[in-house]
Amino acid sequence: MRRGAFIRRLAVNALLVLLSLTAALVAAEVILHLLNPGRSLPTSTLFYEHDNLLGWRKIPNKEGVLVQPEYAVHKKINSKGLRGREYSYERPSSGIFRVLCLGDSYCEGYAVELRDLFTERLENLLNARSDGWRYEVINGGTGGYSTDQELLFFETEGHKYRPDLVILLFYYNDVVVNTMPTYWGAQKPMFRLQGGKLRLTNVPVPKVTKRAASAQSIGQWLSSNSRIYSFLADRFGWMLHAWFGSASSQKMPPSYREFIVFQSSPSADTRRAWEVTEALLRRLKRDVASTGAQLVVFRVPFKATIYRDEFRSLERRWHVPEELCDPDRPRKDLTAVCRRLSIPLIDPQKRFEGRAEALSARGKRLYFKLDDHWNKEGNELVADILYEYIIRHQASGSGGLAKRRTSPPS
Repeated sequence: MRRGAFIRRLAVNALLVLLSLTAALVAAEVILHLLNPGRSLPTSTLFYEHDNLLGWRKIPNKEGVLVQPEYAVHKKINSKGLRGREYSYERPSSGIFRVLCLGDSYCEGYAVELRDLFTERLENLLNARSDGWRYEVINGGTGGYSTDQELLFFETEGHKYRPDLVILLFYYNDVVVNTMPTYWGAQKPMFRLQGGKLRLTNVPVPKVTKRAASAQSIGQWLSSNSRIYSFLADRFGWMLHAWFGSASSQKMPPSYREFIVFQSSPSADTRRAWEVTEALLRRLKRDVASTGAQLVVFRVPFKATIYRDEFRSLERRWHVPEELCDPDRPRKDLTAVCRRLSIPLIDPQKRFEGRAEALSARGKRLYFKLDDHWNKEGNELVADILYEYIIRHQASGSGGLAKRRTSPPS
């Protein structure tokens, strides 16, 4: 009898402790959510599906709403898996000048409505010239893609549109992700450099198993919704990496692997990632040239390099001394790569900094406050920069932009 009573008291005490801990965790989550409401909510519609070559692709004819804390965007994917209206592979007439944009989520622009997307605005600006030509700006961007997937997309799909100009949007994290077989929690293709030549691996791209997908979904939900989980994951990840990781990564934890490109003294991993990236750009330039088009690279500025206080905040979060980081390092390295490959580079850093300063006086920004992507104002600026570049180079006949449009139709 005494033993039974003891067990019951023990069970009751254990239950009370569990309830107390649960209440404390719930209270802590509520307080942290109120203090820092910056985590993403789950999307209301899934717009991507598995692809054996690319890893994932947008689902053709999919329509729905993407919901995040700072925006709710209606998205419609056309029959060929692109965001925007339908474009035929065939060129309907000789009086069309086609621009194909390649890139990741900045290019796809899933954070803004289609009417505010830079490709739509650019097409409208060009056609407003009424110079006898009709311009088509095709958005070939897909969230999460890096240079490797963008190259494969052009080789299998993008070239079919027979563009006159191909604009590749290049983001700093492309460099490291080009050397990774997984991203966004999914498998992806990966090129390896062997004897100076690119060799495609991890293809056909494996599908995520149901068990892994379930675990991933739970982890993503916790990461998106639990401040305590995110805090502990970051801290324990940093501690484990500091104890067991490679010194070459300057003690950045695994979750920040993409940021090694900001090392003031590049590690061996960083140099290798840039070598692969340069080889990918070389091959893309060759492929684009084989269709008679011109390749141009547009460097997407990282938000924290436009708002430098945010970069310093990241350094503190990385536990990395300021002298080990160079906010402009990826910009310098990409400039050197494009110079070696003779690829025109549009570097909008100064324009972004100037516009950001002007907008701040009016309480506006180029990027969302919590999300790293361009808002409406950011997309407008990108469209203006690309419009000025195209018109300037067409007028001068430089850069190869005038080769396929010698004179407007009569």
